[in-house]
Amino acid sequence: MSIEKPKPSAPKYHHSSFWLMGWLVLLAGGLMGMLFLPNLYVIWCVLWSVVMLGASVGLHECGHGTFYSSKKLNEILGVIFGSCSFQPFGSYRYAHFQHHQWQGTEKDPTPTPLTPPKPNIFFDWCVKCYIPILYWGGVWWAYFAYKPPHYSFFKKGVEWVVVLLPHALLGWAVPNYTGLCFVSFLLYSVLYENLFTISHHMGLRPQMKQPKYSYAEQMDCARTIPTSKGWVGLNFFYHKEHHLYPQAHWTALPLLHQQLKEHNSLLYGEKETFQRALGRRQGRFHQVLWPKKNN
Repeated sequence: MSIEKPKPSAPKYHHSSFWLMGWLVLLAGGLMGMLFLPNLYVIWCVLWSVVMLGASVGLHECGHGTFYSSKKLNEILGVIFGSCSFQPFGSYRYAHFQHHQWQGTEKDPTPTPLTPPKPNIFFDWCVKCYIPILYWGGVWWAYFAYKPPHYSFFKKGVEWVVVLLPHALLGWAVPNYTGLCFVSFLLYSVLYENLFTISHHMGLRPQMKQPKYSYAEQMDCARTIPTSKGWVGLNFFYHKEHHLYPQAHWTALPLLHQQLKEHNSLLYGEKETFQRALGRRQGRFHQVLWPKKNN
């Protein structure tokens, strides 16, 4: 595929600072609320799930090294975001890089069905009931358990300790934190699956089997859902553009989207919306993963 590629605009790192301050306010509010108003259990569950969702979004940006220009600052924030969302930063960063290198092939660490899956009554029920098995199996566990080739089992174990230790300390210091965190993780998983997992690549597959696809070819297997709320998901919503420009700052993607549409209109099919992406749940599990044709 030949694509006329415009250049991304300069990163606006002050937008990252504003986003980070908003996330830190939510984080601090959740911690203070759990400590001093523990009876408002439901409120803190919802708020903590939003904190986890924000952490997973920030982790993605730090994994690409684009949250700030400083590599060290990206890594520090990545470790913090990773702990909040139960995803080890080092493994996530390496595995996500592999996802961008090999998306659509069997080397992609995130499970991509290359052959039609068989019908499964249990999975059909989970999809209909909004149980986030697509996120748990296809994203979260793929990154949590991933062991980069250069990692020893000891280093992987240290990563897990870094992720789990803060929650263990909170479980000791905050009443009912363990149960609250578990419920929050369930809510966060539902949010992530329906906002991002289904809209990113679900139901899209390459037109032909190849050992590797270029970034331009990967755009056929990614979905863009234009929105004015880009700050919620940073570079997640403009996912075609993100796969074509994996190192671009999230603030550059809306303009790139407009420029690509003007010069490469065939990259985009009919208008894609959240409703259309979420409508995929109306099908059965194997139809969600492997529809009869790309759309």
